[in-house]
Amino acid sequence: MKILIICHEFPPVGGGAANATFYLAKHMAASQHQVTVLTSKFKKARYKAPGFDVVRLPVLRRYIDRAAPIELLSFALSGIFYALFNIRKQKYDTCLAMHGIPSGWVALFIYKIFKIPYVVSLRGADVPGFLPQEYDRLHKKVKILTRAYWKNAKSIITNSQGLKALAEVIACKLGKEVKIIPNGVDCQKFNPDYSLRDTKNIRLLYTGRITLQKGLGPFIEALKQVVGSIKNNFNMKIIGNGYLKNHLKEISSELSSRGTITFCDWMDKQKLREEYKKAHIFVLPSLYEGMSNSLLEAMSCGCMAIVSDIPGSRELVKGCKNGFVFNVGDSSSLKDILITALSRDVAAIEEMGRQSRAIAQGFDWNKVSDLYIKEFYA
Repeated sequence: MKILIICHEFPPVGGGAANATFYLAKHMAASQHQVTVLTSKFKKARYKAPGFDVVRLPVLRRYIDRAAPIELLSFALSGIFYALFNIRKQKYDTCLAMHGIPSGWVALFIYKIFKIPYVVSLRGADVPGFLPQEYDRLHKKVKILTRAYWKNAKSIITNSQGLKALAEVIACKLGKEVKIIPNGVDCQKFNPDYSLRDTKNIRLLYTGRITLQKGLGPFIEALKQVVGSIKNNFNMKIIGNGYLKNHLKEISSELSSRGTITFCDWMDKQKLREEYKKAHIFVLPSLYEGMSNSLLEAMSCGCMAIVSDIPGSRELVKGCKNGFVFNVGDSSSLKDILITALSRDVAAIEEMGRQSRAIAQGFDWNKVSDLYIKEFYA
């Protein structure tokens, strides 16, 4: 099968959708399919593509880790222009639009002009109702486009039960079924290395964008209130960039001065793997998620998890088996969990991390890729 995958991000550019695009393309190519990824060009950023082709389109983009609405539009326009002159001769059998905004727009155009069927994989922010404080204005502006590319899609895929429920609000009105194919993780690359861990100091880790969606502000406030109640030595590393980073630095200045919290800029995957392996506990206090790549990667590296009680995370963290789940907005619950988790000895934390690893192995990208291939043939 000849497959075109469209995504405005591709490693080393972007986050979860970029990561998913790379691994799906890699495993589909390894299954003897011809795969081409259509993505954005960003300065001199490059990434090895084993066994498949990558076409990088000129776009407006300022940051490696995020894109503004006008930059998303630039990818859509660049993708449509490319399609006009290149798609017909390639004779693709199917198309996968990773992240409906803007990839779904390009896939819709290709379908209308060249009759190539497409599957759309919704990732979170591309679903109306996801974190409305941040994305409602965008969704209102592109409402007609959203309904068009959903209605014409061969399949609509989400990566978690919670995202499916949110997408069904619109999909049901269009007479479309929403299916679930979860996120995946490379369990061979993301594996534990306990020799890298400090046995006398518990390390917490967060990686990802630093935005309202991620809920880091309330988490830091809770940590500040319980730090004196925890006898074990611990510290937290926050890796990533975003518009709330300076604010988080301000509210955590006291903890930062004591070395309890440190901030680092966005890292490439190789460096990030080392950070996962050094960490005992991964923290994801998000208000909304589809299914977090970072959480899966941390779990695969043997990290215990502390996550908010949202569907995408709840499906991965099984109550007190491999981590702890707290109610969004319940600071009392969060403080109790922090005290409980950080008062455990390292051996107990690592045992929960081993349970995380076992769960993550059920989400290997080989299995996830096969589910997409099955959907293409359906």
